[in-house]
Amino acid sequence: MKGLVINADRSIEWIDVSEPQLKPGHVILDVAGCGICGSDMHVVRGAESTWRFPILFGHEFAGTIAEMADDVTGFQVGDAVTVETMTYCGKCDMCEQGRFNLCPNAELYGAELPGGFAARVSVDARYLIRVPKGVSALEAAISEPLATVIHGFNRLRQKTFQNVVIFGAGAIGLLAASIAISRSKNVAVVDVVPGRLQTAKEIGATITVDSRTADVEAAVMEMTGGKKVDLCVDCAGISAVREQAFRVISPGAELLFIAMGHDFTEVNFRQLVSRELTAYGCQCHYMSDFEQALEALRDGVVRFDKLVTTYPLSEGRAVFEAVRGGEDKGIKVVLVPEKGV
Repeated sequence: MKGLVINADRSIEWIDVSEPQLKPGHVILDVAGCGICGSDMHVVRGAESTWRFPILFGHEFAGTIAEMADDVTGFQVGDAVTVETMTYCGKCDMCEQGRFNLCPNAELYGAELPGGFAARVSVDARYLIRVPKGVSALEAAISEPLATVIHGFNRLRQKTFQNVVIFGAGAIGLLAASIAISRSKNVAVVDVVPGRLQTAKEIGATITVDSRTADVEAAVMEMTGGKKVDLCVDCAGISAVREQAFRVISPGAELLFIAMGHDFTEVNFRQLVSRELTAYGCQCHYMSDFEQALEALRDGVVRFDKLVTTYPLSEGRAVFEAVRGGEDKGIKVVLVPEKGV
């Protein structure tokens, strides 16, 4: 079969790769789709990485079970499943606390283990999550980034909100906006790309703000009737956004930082302390977050049709090169294997 492989020099090749081997405790999936993650693009653009090059990459995938080892139970051939693609050791301090996402021995499908940019992939059955009725295997391909967003929201003290600001209207930002819209009275989405702000409106944002041309704080205060907000979510990862978040946040409120970013940002700890703000980081997900992500897809909280653009996997190299060159190929891009390739 063919797959997308990334090399140490960050070149991408569409080449023949080994068929996955069925090992004890594993299944082989027919991949329905695999998403391009922002972290994939960071590596493609040359960011420092611990990936094992060359690697068949892609860590946002779902599919149907094609083969099962004899010792796998609880699933059947033909089941639609998604995958917790960050494995963990189960023995370290973090794992013993149930914080598997912080395991120092974690390995990622698509980084240290062969990933989903191919027609088939071998997966440890311990990391499978069944896809519920009403959600297709292709739709489930976005459950991994959605699970990350839900993991962040699950860390918050509050579960419902009056007023929320989402900074950044890329894939993660619009997934975060989708969850916020289901839990909040008002949601503002801030970005600089008109098309993405339009999508935010279409999925139900109360207001959208182009920060190049509008005063973000004034727009938010108008939305809230003069109040500051009880949650800010950073999905942009740049200093200017983080500074804006502190200007619109209410005393006693919460800030959720999902975007990694590269900017170093000074924090005014006087504000953090005197206003009793709470700031949360967000690192990946638990398997329970995937279950909630799939429920959000099933219940229409997240609009796959509004957020996702699909391309044939055989065109994946060209898609990556276009995005690396600055071309917008869609908010959330999912590559779909063609039959017989």
